[in-house]
Amino acid sequence: MMSKPRITARLEDLHRLRFASRKGDIAEQALILAQLAQEPAGQRSAVLTQHAIMMAIRAFPCHPKNDRLATGIIDQLGQQISQMNHRERARFQDTGMPGTTVVHAYSYEIARWLVDKFADSVDISWPDYESPEQLDQVLEPLLLRSELPAFEEGSVDTKTWLRLAKGNSSKTDLAWLFDEMASCSIPANILSETYTTVEVPLAWRLDHPLASKSGNRLAMKSVAYRGGGLRKFHGKAAYEINKPLRGIQKLSRSRARAVIDVARTALASRQREVYAMCQANIDDVYLAPLGKNVHVAIIGVMPAARLSLEANYGYLLLSNGMPIGYGGVSPLFRQANTGINIFDEFRGAESATLWGQALRAFRQLFKCHRFIVNPYQFGKGNSEAVGSGAFWFYYKLGFRPIDAGVAQLASREKKRCQKRPSHRSDRKILRQLAQSDLELRLPVCSRADRFEECWLETLSLGATQLLAAQPVSTRQLAMRRVVRDLCRTLQISSRRTWSSDERESFELLAPVVGLVLSEIESWSRREKRDLVTLMRAKGGRRELDFARRLASHDRLRLALAKYCRQAD
Repeated sequence: MMSKPRITARLEDLHRLRFASRKGDIAEQALILAQLAQEPAGQRSAVLTQHAIMMAIRAFPCHPKNDRLATGIIDQLGQQISQMNHRERARFQDTGMPGTTVVHAYSYEIARWLVDKFADSVDISWPDYESPEQLDQVLEPLLLRSELPAFEEGSVDTKTWLRLAKGNSSKTDLAWLFDEMASCSIPANILSETYTTVEVPLAWRLDHPLASKSGNRLAMKSVAYRGGGLRKFHGKAAYEINKPLRGIQKLSRSRARAVIDVARTALASRQREVYAMCQANIDDVYLAPLGKNVHVAIIGVMPAARLSLEANYGYLLLSNGMPIGYGGVSPLFRQANTGINIFDEFRGAESATLWGQALRAFRQLFKCHRFIVNPYQFGKGNSEAVGSGAFWFYYKLGFRPIDAGVAQLASREKKRCQKRPSHRSDRKILRQLAQSDLELRLPVCSRADRFEECWLETLSLGATQLLAAQPVSTRQLAMRRVVRDLCRTLQISSRRTWSSDERESFELLAPVVGLVLSEIESWSRREKRDLVTLMRAKGGRRELDFARRLASHDRLRLALAKYCRQAD
């Protein structure tokens, strides 16, 4: 039986060899895995370390035998946790391991999905709800008037009232609450926003085979083994990204649903959320092959949840079907705001190559010429990103600060690193470097393609001023007038044949497009017709059509850019 120091030493060796490629290293990895399979880790830290390493080996396996051994150890760890008493198991809360519990206040959309997907395994965690009376804001609209006196006087606390209202129902408190919310006359969006605001902590037991971090994966037809080693990024990212990427598929609804489930589970088990995945559109999901059985799944949002001028997508990176990272991408004309987050277990595994290939997929799908990364992604208000030196990850790929002063600081710091290879930027420098957006421009990108992100705020304020300038008594009437004037200019006689989503998207964009109405008046009939098609596409089944049309609509981009420069 191995001693604790010996197990620790073996885990350190295995961590070093987790992405083994040389024949000797592959054999040593197999030997250590076989030894660990016979010696269950006892201490919490050793269990967590072992679980993380097994996940890395499963995502990037070097040999079938090693893959099977790692899978077996994960199963053993799950069995080990299942045999623990309540107190012992509580020590593994929020780790995402099989059989453990995650406690978190999720948004309404993810909480509703958890109930639908995992049923009785998720419920309100009353002991973790510091102010459960906040839930009264959700409950009160569900009450009959005859129930209000006792409720408002506080004769019983919130938890007791909910149990009384449930009666003999076998549903969990959460499932009962959601069913009542769905059946009441209050608009669903208002109730869901209220629910999210009151931050209800949920306890989610990861007892479903696909619920844990290591059990959650997308089914794939084959496994790619990395006996030849991980890929290393070479050359200039801008040129690599500009190469065409073949094989991007729009997924069927059943396959798209599976991808959305995997994405949500990957984030929820880590107490995270991405807006696009919360509002996922089953008709707007794509899977792009990045080589070696690595894929990026790109997920659009429902029409009612879309932004006004930008498109909005979430993405999930998968290796052999296992989620290894995630992020968002927001196309705007010929550029896109994005960033990457690699899960802890997979850091050090060809991250630069995967990110470059993911950008290649975005370039192909959205017709982008320029990519932007906001400071939070590499340090501003994000201590984890500062600690990981995320700035240099982007810098090495060719991203550069937009601000001239920050660019000069980055150049000086880079020279220090070149003179002294042992030099590492301290946290103070890294925080200073995180004071500017980073950009990567492809060879086909021209300065005229740029649409400053701050102009989105300019357009938003402009829309407010446009409504205020209308000679009517209310904002609702002002909006009608803006839409009417735009319809007249664009020669739209009727919108009755349009879908409801198309009508709503037209009205979503109307206050922004209305800011350049005087310029649009001089456009040709065809240009006006193209603008109408663009605005309707915002409410289409998939936002990709809108994003692509916007990328090629130079006339609108130049008109809005001109307005913003004058407004600034």
